[in-house]
Amino acid sequence: MLKNDLHRLLRRQITKSGFTFPFVLENAEFFEMINEAYMSFDKDILHVEHILEESSKELFKANQALQSENDDTKSKLDNIVNTIKDVLFQTDNKGNFIYLNHAWEELTGLTVKKSLNKNYKELLKGMNKAEKFRLQEFLLEEQEEYKVVFKYYTPNQDKKWIDLQISRTKDPEGRSTGAIGTMADVTQIKETEIELQKASKIKDDF
Repeated sequence: MLKNDLHRLLRRQITKSGFTFPFVLENAEFFEMINEAYMSFDKDILHVEHILEESSKELFKANQALQSENDDTKSKLDNIVNTIKDVLFQTDNKGNFIYLNHAWEELTGLTVKKSLNKNYKELLKGMNKAEKFRLQEFLLEEQEEYKVVFKYYTPNQDKKWIDLQISRTKDPEGRSTGAIGTMADVTQIKETEIELQKASKIKDDF
C-alpha cells in the first residue's frame, strides 16, 4: 500500500509526469521504492549537514585559538624587539621602511608611525652623496650585504654617528624582497676616534 506522506519531490514528479491516481496505485510498490530512496537521501543530507556544522564549529574554535596564540606570540616578540637598544628595520626593494622597532625614535628623533612607508632618502639626513649612491647600488644590484658608518642630524640638529648594517632578504625562489638591518648609535666611539686622530696628527706635527 502506498503511503500517504509521499516525499515532496516524488509528488512533484507524479504531477509533472501526469500519472493518474489509479496508475500510481497499480504501481504502488515501484513508487514506494522511489519514495523510500528520497526519504533516505534526505536523512543522509541532514546527517552530512550536521557533520559539516559541527566541523565548522570545531574549525572556528581552532582558528580562534590559533589566532589568540599568534597574537600572544607576536606581542611577546614585539616586547622583546622593542627592548633592544639598536634599531631593527626592514625595507622593500625600493628602500621604503616597512618595519621599525621603537629604538628608531630614540636614535633618529622621528616617530615610527610617520617613518613607516617612507624612503630612506627622505629620512637619513646627513648621509653624504657617495654613501647614498652606494646604498642605492646595494638595493638595485641586489648585493648581499652593505655596511657603513655615517653622520646623521636629528630634527633638533643633534649630530649622531650611525653604524648601519644591511642584509638582503629573498623569497623561496631566491628573488629579492628587500632588506633587513640594524642601526646602532656609535657617536661616542666615533667622536673619541676623531679626537684621537686629531691628537695623533698634532703629535706628528711636532
